[in-house]
Amino acid sequence: MAEQERAEGTVEFLAGLIVGLAISLPAVAWLAPRGTDSLREVVVQRGLIIRRRVGEAVRRPLAQVEQQLERVRGESVDEALAEGRAIAARRWRAVWQSLEHDEGGR
Repeated sequence: MAEQERAEGTVEFLAGLIVGLAISLPAVAWLAPRGTDSLREVVVQRGLIIRRRVGEAVRRPLAQVEQQLERVRGESVDEALAEGRAIAARRWRAVWQSLEHDEGGR
C-alpha cells in the first residue's frame, strides 16, 4: 500500500514537473533577449530612460536654487550697507529719544 502511494506521488511529481516546464519554457523564450545585440539595445534604452528621469528630477531643484541665487545676487554690497546703516540710525534715534525722555522726566 505504501509502495503504491509512493509510486503515485512520484508520478504526480513528474507530471507536475513536465507540465511546469511545458508552460514556463515558451514564456522564458519569449521574454528573454534574442542575443547580445538585443540585450545591449535593451540595456542602452533603459539607461537612457533612467538618465532622462534623473535629469528631470535634478533640473527642478536646480532651477529653484538658481532663482534664489539670482534674488540674492540682485542686492549689491552697497545696497546692503546702506540698509544696515539706515536700520542702525533708526535704532540709535530710538535709543537717544528714550534717553532724552527719561532725562526730561526727572
